Amino acid sequence: MLINIIIPKNLSNQLSLSEIDSWTIEETDPSCFQTIMSGESVWSLRTFLELKRVNYPNLSVSHDFKPEAINIGHVNTLTQLIKVLKKPFNGIIVSCDADRSPFPFADINVKQAPSKSGIFIYHWPEIGIIPRNKNRGLKIEKAAYFGVPRKREALIHDVLERELAKLGVEYIIINKGKWHDYSEIDLSIALRSDWRFRGYRKPGSKLYNSIIAGIPFIGTPEPSYLEYQKPGHSWLEAKKVSEVVAHVQRLKNNETHYAQLIAKIDPINEDFFIKKSLSGWIQLLDSISNYGIKKRNKLDSKIGLLTIKVLQAVKNQPRFTFVTKSLQGYIEARRIVS
Repeated sequence: MLINIIIPKNLSNQLSLSEIDSWTIEETDPSCFQTIMSGESVWSLRTFLELKRVNYPNLSVSHDFKPEAINIGHVNTLTQLIKVLKKPFNGIIVSCDADRSPFPFADINVKQAPSKSGIFIYHWPEIGIIPRNKNRGLKIEKAAYFGVPRKREALIHDVLERELAKLGVEYIIINKGKWHDYSEIDLSIALRSDWRFRGYRKPGSKLYNSIIAGIPFIGTPEPSYLEYQKPGHSWLEAKKVSEVVAHVQRLKNNETHYAQLIAKIDPINEDFFIKKSLSGWIQLLDSISNYGIKKRNKLDSKIGLLTIKVLQAVKNQPRFTFVTKSLQGYIEARRIVS
């Protein structure tokens, strides 16, 4: 059965489909990926490239649905395609929901964290990770947050910066484009304000990447982290700034503890997490190809297509929902720093 991996159209400004089809991860400079990778392209382009690397059969890339095929795409990409879909088609839709609401018109929803509403597949680790420089030894002088800081979490970052400075530790935010470089970092920290009500949608990428880079990770107890491993082995749990500070102080005061954490994660490399994700995708695709699925979407009929378009037109959430969630995030942030 043809596997059609749908690439976001905005990528065509940088890469044509023929160029993507001829790409291989092994022969490409990792810096190329840093410039083009977004949440959407990671779930599509990276999945295509990794499946291609192991010679998985019947792969294709396109910007649109294909009939009689397994169509895989990011929820945002699929949402845009449904809006302009004019003719019914009888393909299978696999939605990579990422941290968005489930794509309601998919036959299968792929989740990046354990979920009862879809199939959990490990998110791909960052490409081309530069590990911590071993010459830094056991000193802890620099901690970092790898991600896009949100306004409602600014207070958390400000307080972390101030409190860790008292311990002689610089706290910095690493922005997109540098998420692969851990060479001068001693600790990775991710204290999410909304982990109680949005953590179940978030991937374990920050933990996976830190482990590959060979540095200890401190973060909130989110399902994707807990699924990989309980805290205390390769990562440390913290729900408040004060708990992060306590962990850092203990690690600075006890080099043996820091060395033990590094020793536990040092044998784990990028291949481990790639194989985790790859095995999830292969198992899913093999299952569909060999046994089929009971289709949920009704895009193979004009009535079904019309029904879906009507549902899509009315499903947009009211603005107040976004405002409510943002306000909740600010409240949680203040609680975390208290």
